[in-house]
Amino acid sequence: MALKDLIVDSGTVTEKAIEEIISAYVKYEVDPHAIVFTPEGNALGNEAKAIVYFTAILGWKFVVDNPPLVGTKPANLEDVLGIQGSTLRPVLKKLKDNHILAVDNGEYSIRASNLTAARHIVSGEKHLRASRSNSKGTKAGELGVTADTAARDTAKSKRKPGVPIKASLEVLLSEGFFIEFRTLAQIVGRLHELAVIARVTSLSGPVADLVRDKKLERKKVDENGKQVWAYRVFQD
Repeated sequence: MALKDLIVDSGTVTEKAIEEIISAYVKYEVDPHAIVFTPEGNALGNEAKAIVYFTAILGWKFVVDNPPLVGTKPANLEDVLGIQGSTLRPVLKKLKDNHILAVDNGEYSIRASNLTAARHIVSGEKHLRASRSNSKGTKAGELGVTADTAARDTAKSKRKPGVPIKASLEVLLSEGFFIEFRTLAQIVGRLHELAVIARVTSLSGPVADLVRDKKLERKKVDENGKQVWAYRVFQD
C-alpha cells in the first residue's frame, strides 16, 4: 500500500458513508436549505446529535447542485442543535479532542478521515474519551464555561441518580408495551411519556441484557429506509 492511499479528504467521501451515519436522524429541505432532525435525531445525545449534523452538512453536495455555505460557529449551532452554548462548547471541544471535528477560524467541521469512528459513536458502539485538561491551568472562561455553569454542574453531581433504565424497561414489559415489535426510538418515546429521560444510545445495553435474559427477542425491521433492530416480548 502506498502512502497516498492513506489520504482522505471531503471530496473523496462517498454518499454511502454519509448515509450510514445520518439516514435515520435527519431530513434535507432544499427550499429553503435546511437540515431538520427527525424524532429519532432529536432523541440522540448531544455528542451524537452534533456528529450527525456536521456529517449532514458534508452531505449537501450529494443533495443539491450548489451546496449552501453553513455557518458552524457555536453561535450558529445553538438553535439548530437545540443545545445551549454553555453545554455546546464542551461538547465541541470533546469532539475536537477525539479528532472527530476540526476547527478553523472558529468554524467546526467533521473530519472526513474519521467518519467510521463517528458512525460508531452515533450507534453507541464506541464512546468518546474525556477532554484533556490543560496542564498549564486552562481557565473556565476559555472553554466557554462560566462560574454559574460550573456551580450547576457541581449541584447536578450531588443529586440523586435518575430512574434506572432497566427498571423502566421492566415497567414497559409489565404494561404490555412489547407485545408488538418496538424500535429503540419508539422505546425512548414511551419512556419520555412516563417522565423517564432516556436516549437511544443509553438503551442499547439494557435492552441487550433483556434479550440475553430471554425477556425480549429482536429482529431487523425497516425504519425510514434503514434496517434497525426492533424488540418484543420473548416468544417460547
